Amino acid sequence: MIKFNIKFIALNNTAAFIVFGISIHAQKTYEIDASHLTAATPVAINMQATNPQGVKLSANNQYFEKDGKPWFPLMGEMHYNRVPPQDWEEGILKMKNAGLSIIATYIFWKEHEPEKGVWDWKGNCDLKQFIQLCAKHNVYVWLRIGPWSHGEQLNGGFPGWVQHMQGTRRNTPEYLDSATTLYNEIGKQTHGLFFRDGGPIVRLSMPDKKVVVQVRLKNETIRFPELTLKGQKTLILPFNLKINDVTIKYATAQPLAKINNGNATTLFMMKPEDVNSSVSVEVKKDSLVAGSLKLNEPFVVKGTIGKKLIIILLSRKDAENSWGATINGKQAMIITSADVIADDRSIQLHQMNNASFNIKVYPANVAAFSFSNKKLIAKKYAWCDEYSLAVNKVVVDAKTTIKNKTATVTLPSALPKNTSNMFLKINYPGGLCTCKQDGKLLTDNLFNGTSWLPGTKNFLNKTALQFSIQDWTDNITGVDRKLVNKIKTGGSRFISIEALPQYKLNIGF
Repeated sequence: MIKFNIKFIALNNTAAFIVFGISIHAQKTYEIDASHLTAATPVAINMQATNPQGVKLSANNQYFEKDGKPWFPLMGEMHYNRVPPQDWEEGILKMKNAGLSIIATYIFWKEHEPEKGVWDWKGNCDLKQFIQLCAKHNVYVWLRIGPWSHGEQLNGGFPGWVQHMQGTRRNTPEYLDSATTLYNEIGKQTHGLFFRDGGPIVRLSMPDKKVVVQVRLKNETIRFPELTLKGQKTLILPFNLKINDVTIKYATAQPLAKINNGNATTLFMMKPEDVNSSVSVEVKKDSLVAGSLKLNEPFVVKGTIGKKLIIILLSRKDAENSWGATINGKQAMIITSADVIADDRSIQLHQMNNASFNIKVYPANVAAFSFSNKKLIAKKYAWCDEYSLAVNKVVVDAKTTIKNKTATVTLPSALPKNTSNMFLKINYPGGLCTCKQDGKLLTDNLFNGTSWLPGTKNFLNKTALQFSIQDWTDNITGVDRKLVNKIKTGGSRFISIEALPQYKLNIGF
């Protein structure tokens, strides 16, 4: 039995990415006939806008466009009301440095109108400030305005008075009137912040298989080398991808990021699992440069106009730990398991429960880095500079008392030196776990089978934190059935609470 799942993302008549997943039981060559694709020309969709700065966003039936060029934005979630306002900018920068260009955020109704007619847009409910911070760092915003929201919110984020209303989520007059008022209030907060105004708001396990794929175009057939597709994996492989004045005819590696500096363009690619990655580059007509791609070994091709294409193959681990930054006016790639907050003066690293940091920076010699007023000496590689640094380990002075389904944690008055936060690793089986301080609910966690890791930096120098576990209910979904049975048999209880420091260090340049 053969099952295909194939999709083309066409950039023009001859260039595209191919996305495929194939389930087979024996090795065979499969041909994809793309020689008669008469609909290769994208068809514009009536969705476009130009902001006062002249930036145009549009879409066609195949991809988004920015200023008339293909645009493949990455979007991630950050719910402003769940993050203290003083941490918003840090979170936005982390997401930007990780390569995201759009932040999606829910507007939870119950946070803004807890009582009918009583509105709150201050503190961690200050939607306007959050959007303005995104604009400050050139990050677009995708608003998720409800009125019903998911996002692990009780009752879809409805305020209690709405939840008890008759006929919610239907076309009943009372509900529609209340939802209309919500939208009008959101409109007041977001006025002037939409893209058109110059603002940032825009809107199974399978067996391994060996496959050979070839793409037949009108004037040529491109044949990929045999590769192994692991389990239920999907690969995005480029063909006829033009960069500067050369064309990547094919590559058995997944494009990750591209940076331009002077006379060189560097394309970072990720090595798929158990695939011997290779590439074929057309420098000029009928002149090919082909070869194997090796991890962390630059593959360099010089074009006819003198500009170089440098291809660097990364492991999946390094690709997942890659961050983009601008250092001394140059585009750079940073690889580290720590969180990165980079600006035009420094690189700040945050890392939980590990005082030793490792960071790789490409291109090499991009800056003279310093740490604690001392110049850093790099370990040199063919493609990057590597730095290993450490701060002093600390012991977090947090006192914990556990009594079955309740626990008390007394926090220190301040964070230890070289730390940016302190997290509590809370292990418990049960239902909903709440965290209160002075009787006020700070946050909660619906058990999902893993440890809960709440941050505590905003609750220091105050009274102790009070934790309480509610009994398991069958309304909770998504937890392994065997674990659920253990909870029902053994009951809800705290197992352990461990304080973990988040270390930080600042690298200047």
